[in-house]
Amino acid sequence: MTVHRRSWIAGTIVSILVGVTTATMAQNRPAPAAPDALLAPAPRLVWERIVDLPATRTPADDEHRPWNLRALAARGDGGALIVAGGTSGEAARLIGVRGDGADAFSMPLPAPAGVGKKPVLRSAALNGEGRDRIWVFLTWRPAGEPDVGPVATQLIGIDGPAYRTVVRQLPRFVHRGLDPRGPLEVDEREATVLRRLPDGSLLAGGTAYFGPPAWWFARFTVDGTLFHERTTRLYPTSVEDARGNEDGGYSLLLVEAPPTLLRYGADGKSKTRRSFEGFRSDGDCAVLTGANTHLRYDPEYERKQPDHGDTLARGRLVLVDADGGVARRIGMGANECAALRRTGDGIVLVATPAGAGDTPPMIVAGFTPTGEQRWRLDLPAGVARVEPLADGGVLVARPGVVDGKPVVKLARYRAP
Repeated sequence: MTVHRRSWIAGTIVSILVGVTTATMAQNRPAPAAPDALLAPAPRLVWERIVDLPATRTPADDEHRPWNLRALAARGDGGALIVAGGTSGEAARLIGVRGDGADAFSMPLPAPAGVGKKPVLRSAALNGEGRDRIWVFLTWRPAGEPDVGPVATQLIGIDGPAYRTVVRQLPRFVHRGLDPRGPLEVDEREATVLRRLPDGSLLAGGTAYFGPPAWWFARFTVDGTLFHERTTRLYPTSVEDARGNEDGGYSLLLVEAPPTLLRYGADGKSKTRRSFEGFRSDGDCAVLTGANTHLRYDPEYERKQPDHGDTLARGRLVLVDADGGVARRIGMGANECAALRRTGDGIVLVATPAGAGDTPPMIVAGFTPTGEQRWRLDLPAGVARVEPLADGGVLVARPGVVDGKPVVKLARYRAP
């Protein structure tokens, strides 16, 4: 993922929740704390290599340029999956790198019909945790104005070793719910997380757009058929993380005010809904560590003079237990969270110095699901994407140019 914070979500949400069970967070409850420096041994570099990307002819005007990388995910063997391209007049491409750093495959991804002559890839999400199938979730728009024209959403399953492709184009989604204003037609779905459930089915979570953004998730059967999907009229909200549970159900962590955890059974019926008073949602900075537990960034701000805004006084990670209490606090000193990411039991924090500008140096730290820090990696200023590995290591992708062509500098690190 590109390291940035969707701070426009936090602090602007007005939630009207009926029949919600609210868990008052016991923030003052004593809990183990770590030093404020995020100090730990460095991870070991396993390999580093250059990955060629499809050329791009569009200006470097957003977070995907100049390197044209749209999604990064971990493979089950410790390698990488990359979605690149998808700009106007260019095909999107899926690139696989094995766990030993060697090339695995490179293949085009089919563009959908009905989105104009030159569809543009709006967003991409990946899941490569299984050995039998890779899942790719793509959202396309016509070239030109980004928010005008028809939208196509695809779920693509790619089976190895022959790389046979199964494409499912999602139907138009009308959210009916119980709102007296009537049904709601969703213009666009954007997945930010894809998770495999214990039975082999797939859970996608992210944002739906019917104008403003709202949280959205969908469950798909083993063969990629849509089983059900849900959204809300409350906004702006999103899904921060999702995970499959041992009972066959799943849990979702929502960006709302206050942050909310939903738990569903294997039949797709809601089991529990818990909101966490006293914490703020800070997009991309919370991950599930169990069916009812999660790790989140908890900033504390100090008030300055009027019209001068607030400044970060102290940032910390907190491990929230199943009862809604704080089981552990991890100090971060003068650093703030840019992202928290999870693959299996591997969790990675990306932190940046507070007030350091648009492209600050980064601290990448690995954690266990119980909040114990494993390692720390310091990266120089610039753009980067990081993706945790299930074995506790991490993939780091940084942009580069070789002979005038965009490339990815990809590295794999192993926990010490």
